[in-house]
Amino acid sequence: MDVMIVIALNIIGLIALAIWAPIWLLAYLFIGLGYMLFGWIHGHIDWLIRRDYTLLNFFISALCLLLFWPSDMFIWKEG
Repeated sequence: MDVMIVIALNIIGLIALAIWAPIWLLAYLFIGLGYMLFGWIHGHIDWLIRRDYTLLNFFISALCLLLFWPSDMFIWKEG
């Protein structure tokens, strides 16, 4: 169940990044590939689907959206 939630959130996040910031979509994918490579090198594939990875992935996605989301899309934009 947790894995399905992670996959769904990643798909939603990737679609949002693809629409609003294609360059940062590539950055997001490279971050994900880095985690996969780390897990593969250390032989801990299950590390990718543990809860701490889910939280880390969420925070990275949120940080990307906050930093690179077009400023005119913010709800609290003045004017």
